[in-house]
Amino acid sequence: MKANKKVILLNATREFREFFKSISDWRVFVAESPGEALEIGRNILKKT
Repeated sequence: MKANKKVILLNATREFREFFKSISDWRVFVAESPGEALEIGRNILKKT
């Protein structure tokens, strides 16, 4: 996050998600499964 990179959290607890989103909401994505994480990653790469 320090390098302004986007981060995908996988199966993160509510507290963990809230902590990271409080630091930088626009760079944090949350996935509940590995497949969802891959889809989020693909969408991020499409936009760059």
